[in-house]
Amino acid sequence: MSACGGTADSQRWEVLLLGIPEEVAVRRAAETATYYIIKQTHEPLFRRDDGQNYSSRLLKSWGRDISARQYSFCPDSSLSFDVKRYFDPEYFQGYLAGVTKKYNSEFKIGREGERFTVTFPAPQKGYLDFLTLYENAPTVVQSPGIEAGLGQFYVRSLSSEKIVLLRKAKVSDGYNEIILNEFDPSKGEKYEYAKMSDFNKLSSFDVPQEVSQNYLGFNNVQLRSDVVMINHPDRETRRQVYNCLDVDKFRKAFFPQKKEFYDVKTVLPVGVPGAAPGRPEQACVRRAGAKGKKREIVLYNHRSGNSAQLEKFAAEFNSLSGLTLKIVACTPQELVRVLHKAPRPFNLTVLGLDTVYPDYLTFFDCFVREDGYFDFKLPRIAALYAKLEREADPDLKLALVKELLGELSKEAVVLPLYQNIKRFYYPKKIKNLNIGRGFMEFPDVADFRW
Repeated sequence: MSACGGTADSQRWEVLLLGIPEEVAVRRAAETATYYIIKQTHEPLFRRDDGQNYSSRLLKSWGRDISARQYSFCPDSSLSFDVKRYFDPEYFQGYLAGVTKKYNSEFKIGREGERFTVTFPAPQKGYLDFLTLYENAPTVVQSPGIEAGLGQFYVRSLSSEKIVLLRKAKVSDGYNEIILNEFDPSKGEKYEYAKMSDFNKLSSFDVPQEVSQNYLGFNNVQLRSDVVMINHPDRETRRQVYNCLDVDKFRKAFFPQKKEFYDVKTVLPVGVPGAAPGRPEQACVRRAGAKGKKREIVLYNHRSGNSAQLEKFAAEFNSLSGLTLKIVACTPQELVRVLHKAPRPFNLTVLGLDTVYPDYLTFFDCFVREDGYFDFKLPRIAALYAKLEREADPDLKLALVKELLGELSKEAVVLPLYQNIKRFYYPKKIKNLNIGRGFMEFPDVADFRW
């Protein structure tokens, strides 16, 4: 027992993740596991609440003029990345120039002491939104493959099976250590579930039954769409996969333990403007393979307990499509190792696209990133994404989103499967858990108190 009355274990937050990232870097923040970590170790320049109000934990003060052409910032130089590097004016000036250039190349930076101004030649109403993204959070290199931020935790160690985060300034009534453990569904019995705090990144059927009795539970419609990524260089082959991979039959085969699916028509889950319920439009017509074209389609299956169901599905798919679907079993760890490196050994993989607030960018980010999920480029989608990233007008943003959704369908690179309604669990001792806040699958662990 410590002097403050809590044991070391009671101040440790343990998480189970399907796949430990190989590095912790803000450029990878769109990935689910990396985002969970970055949200503990980093802090964006601004946060935005559900009422579209902005606040900052990194600035002493800030402002913008009525035209949205000029913005002012006064950084809190008492904040630090580590014991040697501070969020001082010199760092902030370089950071501000770099992040603003990513947003718009036409700007000027002014400085008076510790007050900085950014001036654009035209109104830029989306600038603050851009600065809320964790991809754009202040960051420094801590060691190879690890970045440090201005969050309340830092990475103590990283391995292929575990990541340990420690709190920079310990507290007596909160969590001072976070351990993120690799979860393998086929080895569920090896985990000490009683020590775990967070099961919410697992599929509902991987959560042990005793959790429902010992933890606070609540239902939530996730802003997440589970999809099939179609990584094949030939567009006609992708279209054949898109049209002939029966959504309902495939998801039942891939997730045989799951009983209910909430249909979603596009990559946008219901709750994000522009989303639509229902299933994707499909029209399967069997085509003979063109001479010399490879007809084998490789699906990487990172789940266990579904092999027989998938083989049965593949036989029916092959008969209908004229393609040959090959199922390759892999662990989540093996999938993570090849997911972001070309050439990828798979054509199909099932992934979840999710975000922490109803914004568009994270649902399209993976289609334009250099280390996304494809061995080919999508220039038209990349150009539309760049416009969306800078657009602030809601109507114009929605028009761009509809255009992007049309291009994704035309290119047949992603087949939406379902949106998840999930039960979330948290330790009962947390006193300030705000269930109505939403998006609690990515908690700010530093804020929890008991």
